[in-house]
Amino acid sequence: MRIRRSTTTATAAALALLAAGSAAAAPVSTAPPAIRGAATYLSTLRCDPGAWSGASGLAYSWREGAAELATGPTWKLEAWNVGHTVHCHVTATDGAGATAEADSPAVAVTPAPMTLRYTLTSPKAGRIRLVGTAGPRAGMKLGTRRATLVLDRVVSAGLLQINAFPLTLPADGRFVLNLEDVPGRHTYVIQLAGPDPSVFTILQKTVTLTVKRPTR
Repeated sequence: MRIRRSTTTATAAALALLAAGSAAAAPVSTAPPAIRGAATYLSTLRCDPGAWSGASGLAYSWREGAAELATGPTWKLEAWNVGHTVHCHVTATDGAGATAEADSPAVAVTPAPMTLRYTLTSPKAGRIRLVGTAGPRAGMKLGTRRATLVLDRVVSAGLLQINAFPLTLPADGRFVLNLEDVPGRHTYVIQLAGPDPSVFTILQKTVTLTVKRPTR
């Protein structure tokens, strides 16, 4: 007696074997993805895909939770990212089209740091001169708001502001302040504020200076 195998059954069995083979051949993550770079406003992050076994192609996306924010291996952070936690998501594909996914640890996006190069001197009696360059350039102006700089002297009651009004910094960040102060050795605090404290940190520098006395 000849036994006929059902075509439907044979096809289903073949598809099941094919699916099982594809599942077995799917890429395997052997080291998790990682984010490289400082997670601060204006910086560019890079997604290190980690290590994969059996992968022939990789795709990248940047996510906050399950929401996709951007695609590609690199991503420049914007103001609206500050205060949020993000991670990179990697999808690996093998030659048969099977896929596997892995996530990097999440990082919190923080405000961009302000930078300051300066020189504080006392060119003559009762005078002080503060010269420097503030940055980053993008932190000098944001909309109608501008970066500002204040020079304070440490006194017993706290801080005494030396420049009567905060200095509004120009677009290139370069500045010169010529001010008066009482002679003697003092400790000063330079405070640099970006145009928006929610996306730029406030920078403080402390320096000691002897203000020249009049010659007799």
